[in-house]
Amino acid sequence: MHQGLLSLLLLLPGVSAAQGPVAFILQGQLGAGIQPPAKVYLYRNGEITDSASVVGGRFEIRGTSPGPGRASLALAQQGHRPQYSWSADEKSGFYLEAGTITFTSPDSLKNARLEAPPLTTEWQQLLTLKQPIVQRVKQLDAESEAATPAQRQSAAYREDRALRRAAIARDRNAVDSAFIMAHSASLVSLQQLDLISNAKENKRLSKQLFSVLSPALRTSAQGQKIAEKLSAPDALAVGMPAPDFTLYNPEGQAVALHSYRGKYVLVDFWASWCGPCRAENPNVARVYAEYKGRNFDVLGVSIDAPTARAKWLKAVQDDKMPWTQVLDSEAPAGKAAARYYVQAIPQNFLVDPNGKIVALNLRGEALKKTVAQLIK
Repeated sequence: MHQGLLSLLLLLPGVSAAQGPVAFILQGQLGAGIQPPAKVYLYRNGEITDSASVVGGRFEIRGTSPGPGRASLALAQQGHRPQYSWSADEKSGFYLEAGTITFTSPDSLKNARLEAPPLTTEWQQLLTLKQPIVQRVKQLDAESEAATPAQRQSAAYREDRALRRAAIARDRNAVDSAFIMAHSASLVSLQQLDLISNAKENKRLSKQLFSVLSPALRTSAQGQKIAEKLSAPDALAVGMPAPDFTLYNPEGQAVALHSYRGKYVLVDFWASWCGPCRAENPNVARVYAEYKGRNFDVLGVSIDAPTARAKWLKAVQDDKMPWTQVLDSEAPAGKAAARYYVQAIPQNFLVDPNGKIVALNLRGEALKKTVAQLIK
């Protein structure tokens, strides 16, 4: 199944507008038979930030959030801290916002009914509107998994899938658009617009929807980031200056792109979980080994999550990448990845000694050939 699309529909990262801290209470009444060592774990931005024991099906978590933002809650019957929230009985689709959220269910947390303040209620309404679209995604993915290799290679099969996915995207945008226009002052709308605007083909729609948002949302920190994204070019091109950035290597030392001035440097965006990236790493390593002493270098920029630091470092070791590596993990989009308009990986940019981009997305023999032509 294409988990990425489904995850975008259901498990969006948390955002917050320019608001002060909010005090929240999470209360639960699940099945009375749920007893210690059962625990619930609160996830914010993919990390566990709090937990509570479940006694007789009841639990309570009190806390403060820097501002209203998305979260999820996972129930672990044996009490063991789950590595990921979705590996357990999990409830997604609520906001940590001022007030009390009550989770009520005779059995699982996943199927709990929520009584909640406005943002969570609005988000639940949007999820309900999107359920038919989610089912269509599941059906399409199930058909893809059941298809034979011969079917997948058929031009008619691929065209049918492309047309159906395009229809799903249009219908998803229509639902989101109607919701945003009806809830122009809601943080939920700002979050949805942020997601919609990540797709280049939605730029015109995103600009129209942005104009509908309330002034408070448009001028919030998140709103200003969206405005900047919508006013930016769709992509960097050859001849443009390479945007500067400073990130940190595994030892915690700052690494700035401008420190590579005077040599050619391949800025290589990748991640430990990206199969095509890992497949290309040996080729980059060969080119690096041949030209590293000849005015050429590589700067690896990983977009792994902060919680995947160990996997990132293991991938660097396993793939034998001796060049400098930095982690670009600012949520919701990496600092450098956002400046380079990276929407998919692997993606790389060859920067000349003066800091200008001279080539894009060099792979395989194209990388070696281009470097060989530039470095005599």
